[in-house]
Amino acid sequence: MPKILVVSDLHYPTPRSELLPNIIKREKPDTVVLLGDVIDNSGSGRKVIDLYKEFVRSYRKLFPLSKSVILLGDNDGRNPDYSINSELATFIKELGVANKDPITYRTGNMLFFHGNLEDSFLKEKMGYYAGKVAVKLSRKLMPALLLWLVRRRFRLSSDTILFIGHLHYLGVLGNGVVCGTLHSRKILYGRKDSMGYVVLDYNGKRLGTEDIRIARL
Repeated sequence: MPKILVVSDLHYPTPRSELLPNIIKREKPDTVVLLGDVIDNSGSGRKVIDLYKEFVRSYRKLFPLSKSVILLGDNDGRNPDYSINSELATFIKELGVANKDPITYRTGNMLFFHGNLEDSFLKEKMGYYAGKVAVKLSRKLMPALLLWLVRRRFRLSSDTILFIGHLHYLGVLGNGVVCGTLHSRKILYGRKDSMGYVVLDYNGKRLGTEDIRIARL
């Protein structure tokens, strides 16, 4: 059965991003979905597009781009005014990846989306502080709320399985999956709740929750 590997919030070139080659070699996927925030240029002084090109040069030696889905997140795909980085979006489209849309990817009964619904970095920061309160009440409250909001945004049917990242949380909640991170720095969740990836055994028609495996690191 074809296998899909989903990795979110890689944040290359932070140290844990170096785990990706070993994960791909171990899982031997047929398709890889990079679910946004692939790179992290915070404090580096480097242009996002230059860092992304560096990542792609290494990645394409590891796995075929034609069998990869590469989506943009807030860290790598947004300008300071939160508009989409058109230069990066064009670059990704021209790589020959499996997705035509750099923001969302649909296949079968699945939707993949990074998860950032905010329209400004200020609102994103406000969401972070709200998240800190929510986590104290329940670890699952924030991811459950975000999954619900994204489902409403895209008007998804009840049998559509939604995959998001953004929160650095790893887990299945009903028919939604929050796909974790390879970034070890705590944001809202500690390592045991955040680090890892998702593997899907997909028959090419319909994915069931029993076909989803969470791999924690």
